[in-house]
Amino acid sequence: MDFRQYIANFSKEKYGRKYIYLKRTEKLIVIMSAHNQGDNFMSLKTFHDGLNYSLLFLNNPENSWYIDESNSYDKIITEVLNDYEPKNVIFYGSSMSGYSSIFFGFKYNANAFAINPQINLDLTKDIGWDELESNLNNIPCSYVALEKYCYRKWKDSAIYILHGHNDLDVKNVDLLSMAKPDNKKLILQTIDSDLHDNYISNDVNKINDIFNIIYSYRDISISDVGVNKKLKERRKEINQNKENNILDNDVGSINWHDRYEHELPNNIVKFDDIGIYDNNGKLSGCICVYNGYQWELISPKLEGLNLIKEQDFVFEKDEFQFKDNDYFYDKWWSRINVSSNIKGIVNNSELKLNIISVDSKNTYISTSPNKSLIKSDLKKQSRYFTFFMDICVSEGEAYLSLGGRSERGYFHSNSKITRSLYWTKISVSELFSNIDVSHKDSIFCRLFYCSDLKNKIVKIKKPLLIEGYFPHNLIV
Repeated sequence: MDFRQYIANFSKEKYGRKYIYLKRTEKLIVIMSAHNQGDNFMSLKTFHDGLNYSLLFLNNPENSWYIDESNSYDKIITEVLNDYEPKNVIFYGSSMSGYSSIFFGFKYNANAFAINPQINLDLTKDIGWDELESNLNNIPCSYVALEKYCYRKWKDSAIYILHGHNDLDVKNVDLLSMAKPDNKKLILQTIDSDLHDNYISNDVNKINDIFNIIYSYRDISISDVGVNKKLKERRKEINQNKENNILDNDVGSINWHDRYEHELPNNIVKFDDIGIYDNNGKLSGCICVYNGYQWELISPKLEGLNLIKEQDFVFEKDEFQFKDNDYFYDKWWSRINVSSNIKGIVNNSELKLNIISVDSKNTYISTSPNKSLIKSDLKKQSRYFTFFMDICVSEGEAYLSLGGRSERGYFHSNSKITRSLYWTKISVSELFSNIDVSHKDSIFCRLFYCSDLKNKIVKIKKPLLIEGYFPHNLIV
């Protein structure tokens, strides 16, 4: 079958949305296209040819997580679902549409099969890649956090989640896993993969097996045999408070990704999941204040905790030429192609880099902390580190990289790119574990300033490395 012609013949348009609806049986699968699939209908051939269900295909070209001000998707879904019992409907999606499949599964008391879904879009903005953050910022109206929405909406829905070990996926899935609504039918299957991917997109047999599991799980009904009305009412009241995010005290104690709900001028909140490490190896939390635009750190104070304080640019140095693999200032060394021409000068506690010509994106300066200053045993413990630096660029871009060398090889994370003419503090965090402490690059802090191959002036100051986790959008 020519599916391009099939789409042309059978796709419909209503409420400004294109969709394909094929009625076959009393059981319906709603297939929701994933991020960046444009006008395409996800797995159209696979589901059309390989599965004997009624099918509704939806897409979301603007990458809005199926959220829009006109409720166009709601209207189409409501009209189609009039012909089906909720227990016979499964919403299917991956990543962006994984969020939507669970959301609509809850909303219509239907079911969902989601692969690496987002659960909390604010959390996703914090830890996702730049394009994901940009698209989330462009969502035209409000959205819900599924780990809270479920307290009100999880009735009979059977939810099956397939996920890997990518940090974005683990942190999102954990939120729903830890939620405790009145009713909860949740199957979590973890795949030994670090990719954010749809692992079984074209494996129709595995997909059908999972659909059968969901339908069977939905049919299992267990009633409350020992009703204690007072206990049940108290539990429901607690759950309602969790959904509404009511706090137990004035200062509050919440997770960083929930901060948007507390953004009132001069509001002070303690975020439990960030900060330095306490004596028990747990993050201490941070007390922060909202200044009307951003959150600012109040406590803990980071003075005295800088693991690269010795690498600050306190001593002046006359203009010099950068050379490859050369220690140009105390414990800072440079990576540069021999044909590039870059000069530096240190004064007023800042390093100025003058990029006259450059022919490699892999041009950077690097330093490492004095290992004797690190209190934890990184061969046995897993710890976050956060690297900060103040940067300004005359044009183009620059970014930080924080990484190291484990017994399995190199790893690193990059900061957001800065293109600011004005001093801007940027940061990047990375989780260190099983570190090869004997290696020169067991922990490295780097500035990449030629990824755009542009000639420019880059100024840097106040390098700071902290053993702890501090999100990039917190002012410290």
